Amino acid sequence: MTPKGVSIMNYTETIRNYFENHNCEVYDSAFERDKLFPMIEPNTYGRILLRLEKDNTITCVSKGVYYINDGAECTQEKLLNYYTGNYSGMYICKSLFEKLGLIKKADDTITILSRKVKNNKNIGNIKIEKSDISIFMDYEINIFSFLEIFEHLRDGGTVDTNKLIEIAPGLIRNYRDDSFTEIIKSRKYHHSTILKYKNSLDSANIKNNVLKIFEKCGKYE
Repeated sequence: MTPKGVSIMNYTETIRNYFENHNCEVYDSAFERDKLFPMIEPNTYGRILLRLEKDNTITCVSKGVYYINDGAECTQEKLLNYYTGNYSGMYICKSLFEKLGLIKKADDTITILSRKVKNNKNIGNIKIEKSDISIFMDYEINIFSFLEIFEHLRDGGTVDTNKLIEIAPGLIRNYRDDSFTEIIKSRKYHHSTILKYKNSLDSANIKNNVLKIFEKCGKYE
C-alpha cells in the first residue's frame, strides 16, 4: 500500500521529475524501481507508469522497458548502451566474437549480459541475460571474454585463429582472482573451459588460483 500521508500524485510528480531530467534514456522499470523508488508499492508504481505513458512522457519499448520521450526514437544503439554502458554489462557469445573480430558476421540476434535486468528478457533481436556481477570493469570483461571463447571452441565453434593469437595477451593481462571468483559464481562453464583458461594464464606466467576457485565456487555445466 502507499504509505499514509503520501498520495499517488506526489509519487507521480517525483517520477515525472526524474524523467524530465533524463530525456532520451531507456528505463527498465523493474530494475530502476528497486534502485530509485523502492518506497513505491508495485501496483502504485505500475499505475503511475501507465499514466505517464498515456500522457506521452514515456513510450513502452517492450514489457517493462520504456523510453523517456524527447521527440526522437528509441534505437537499438540506445538500448544496448543502457544495458551495457557505464560498466553495466557486456556482449557475449557470437555477438562478442564479432566485436572482437574473431568472426566476420554473427547472426541477427545480439546477446548481452547485464546487471540492469531482474530476469532474462528479449527486446526485439536483443537477448539479455541477467548477471549478478555488480560492475563490469575491464578485467571482468577480459576474463569473461576468454572464458566465452574457450567455451565456444569447446562446443565445436570456430574463430579466426590469427586474430585470437593477436588479442589473447590483452585478454589475460590484469587477471584477478577476486574477479574470476565472482564471474564463475554467476555463469556456468565446463571444467575443460576453465582448464584451458588456467593453462593460458600459466603459459603467460600469471599467478592464479583458477582451479581451486572453480572447484570451490564454480557453477558446473
